[in-house]
Amino acid sequence: MKSHYFSYSALALLFVTLLGYFFFDKSIATYFMSYYADAEITQFSHKIGSWTSSKKVCFLGLFVCSITLIKLLAQRIKASHPIVIISAIYSLSISIVFVIKGVLARYRPEMFFSDNLYGFHFFSAKHAFTSMPSGHAITAFTLLFIPGLFLWNKNKLLGFVFIVSAAFLAFSRVLTTDHYFSDVMLSFAISSGVTGYILSKIKT
Repeated sequence: MKSHYFSYSALALLFVTLLGYFFFDKSIATYFMSYYADAEITQFSHKIGSWTSSKKVCFLGLFVCSITLIKLLAQRIKASHPIVIISAIYSLSISIVFVIKGVLARYRPEMFFSDNLYGFHFFSAKHAFTSMPSGHAITAFTLLFIPGLFLWNKNKLLGFVFIVSAAFLAFSRVLTTDHYFSDVMLSFAISSGVTGYILSKIKT
């Protein structure tokens, strides 16, 4: 994987994030709320979202990252090993996301539908005010999409399953109106930028 590809992708995704925030977010959220609120795929997406909540995934993810770090320090695995790269990308990405969430404190779609609130509250950890970026999208990118890329050369079918699962998990958050489109795009941008940074450092 080329680090500069991810860096360029991060910039493109940031641009798409801005387009989403200013032009598309409210329309997309309203569409899914109006036509898919009771759909079976939406109910299934809610279940997937519950199973992959940030708290559950963070506990498991950070546990794996800790074990990986111990093995790395003990020189039992190399820094270029995929599990080390994935762990580094996840740890840095999720840390950045939680800081940005609390600082921006963006109103979730539910606040737009109930109180017509759209934009940023700033500095809050309340669930209703932590829409941007999406923690589930970070999970999708770092723990499904990146592993899918590593798997692609060895087993294209398995790699494809990981990549498609990543896309579904991320955009299911838009389908369920738990997040705006731009929330997911910003998560992708952050993860892509972090991936580019980690890959460039490992190569050196």
